[in-house]
Amino acid sequence: MHIRSVGHKERIDAGSQLVDGKPVAFVHCDFKDVKFILRIEDNGVGFDRALLTKGNGFNNMASRCEALQGKMTVPSEPGKGTRLSFSIPESILK
Repeated sequence: MHIRSVGHKERIDAGSQLVDGKPVAFVHCDFKDVKFILRIEDNGVGFDRALLTKGNGFNNMASRCEALQGKMTVPSEPGKGTRLSFSIPESILK
């Protein structure tokens, strides 16, 4: 885990690694443009969102983020990993 200070802002990066040292998953937390941003990404197999079956996982996460006046995005493509991102206004966290 790395904690970096930039002015009055801090950023936290954490990663997990395979035995061969290749990074497989990262968690980033940052305050940027008066927003708290949480991003979780991997370099896994990814997926095609159009082929997802209806379930509660993504819907529940999106609902919770929206309850905090935030936005959730989940860009992913087969063979290119996945990035789950939450952006929440800093003012709601005070």
